[in-house]
Amino acid sequence: MTYESFERILETVMACPTHEAQMALILAVKPLILAQMQRYCPVSSEYEDLFHDGCVVVLECLRRYDPKKGRFLNLIKNYLRYYYLETFRYLSVKTARETSKDGALERIADEADVTEGLFSEETGKALREALQRLTVREREVVLYYYRDGLSHKAIGERLGLAPRTVINAKARALKKLKTELM
Repeated sequence: MTYESFERILETVMACPTHEAQMALILAVKPLILAQMQRYCPVSSEYEDLFHDGCVVVLECLRRYDPKKGRFLNLIKNYLRYYYLETFRYLSVKTARETSKDGALERIADEADVTEGLFSEETGKALREALQRLTVREREVVLYYYRDGLSHKAIGERLGLAPRTVINAKARALKKLKTELM
């Protein structure tokens, strides 16, 4: 699909937001939804729900869209990224809490304990090994973010880094972990 044909679909939806027009828009951005979903929230057991949630995010962006503020594709890309990152964070914490037998997740002190009781032994071992192959900074950022639930700003303050540096380190670490574990 060309950008011009996408723009025509968007204009149609903006002028007359019928169900058919909205479905045409969803079909036009389906590859973007799937790419964002796989990049930022690679939880294969939840793909169907994640895709439907992505469709809802696109429709919400349609409601919020102001052509004077930028392109629609940029808006949905940013909203999808944020949504999937937050969903991945939520699913990671939820899974950890559900499988933790005595609520000890908050008291875990080292990387080896992070995976024990949370994943199968094989997955836990693979994750521990993958975490050890990260740089010290990347490992600290990932653990502070997912294990301790700290914000980018709080992690930056602990490590003496700018929040943007924390975000970049986390993105690099997740990319490495995804490559090794998938």
